[in-house]
Amino acid sequence: MHRLICLLAAAIAGAGPAAALSFLSAIDDMPLMDGLVETDAQTVFETPFGRIIEAEASGDADPDAIARFYAETLPALGWRAVEGDDAYERGDERLQILVTDTGQTVNARFRLIARPASSRMTP
Repeated sequence: MHRLICLLAAAIAGAGPAAALSFLSAIDDMPLMDGLVETDAQTVFETPFGRIIEAEASGDADPDAIARFYAETLPALGWRAVEGDDAYERGDERLQILVTDTGQTVNARFRLIARPASSRMTP
């Protein structure tokens, strides 16, 4: 996994103005879009079913650019977009990125949760 993160960081570093220069501290393989700065608001739980993490970042960024950045970047990390939902799934985890524009700053909230076992069952 460390090698994948390094390769992704190298690829993103040359990607132009929307390049990620760092990663969220609570979600070590979640790139932080250039222009966003991680805040201190962070919640981390480890459960028998998986992890539950909420982290926030804010900055002077275009909300549509944030959505595009993660839509282009997350598949390289194994995340798959959920059709009809602003969410991604990877393995037994679900990620939502909620972006709000306060008029003064743009906030991005990252919610990573373990999907319930019932959603992973096949008929």
